[in-house]
Amino acid sequence: MNSNVPQNQPTWLIVEDEPLDRQLMVRAVANAEIGVELLFVDDGRSSLDHLDATAELPSLIMLDLNLPDIAGTDVLAEIRENDRTTSIPVLVLSGSRDQRLIDTAYRNGANAYFVKPDTPDELVQLVATIHDHWHHVAQLPS
Repeated sequence: MNSNVPQNQPTWLIVEDEPLDRQLMVRAVANAEIGVELLFVDDGRSSLDHLDATAELPSLIMLDLNLPDIAGTDVLAEIRENDRTTSIPVLVLSGSRDQRLIDTAYRNGANAYFVKPDTPDELVQLVATIHDHWHHVAQLPS
């Protein structure tokens, strides 16, 4: 955990197995100056274990679908089946534009599906937009 982030700041759980994508996310959040704490897990099982074990749930989850152990769509379905995690916004951030995969993600409970941006600047803009929407515009459950 990043102790430099005030406790009242949102926490995002990032489920991403690619080290470069994780690094790009850290830089994008820093450059967007949005003040969120990022927690990373690198596979589906770890994400579900973290959600089961943590006392404080994240304010949102960013989920890659191409994970090494469990398909992201299956992780999403398990998150939605768990009473404790069902209301956490889950945003898919995937490299795929495959419409069947997009449809499956929404059927399994995704709140939004984003294709990974092509440039770091586009990622900064995306995380700023996500932060603004989910933490200033939308009303979230407690």
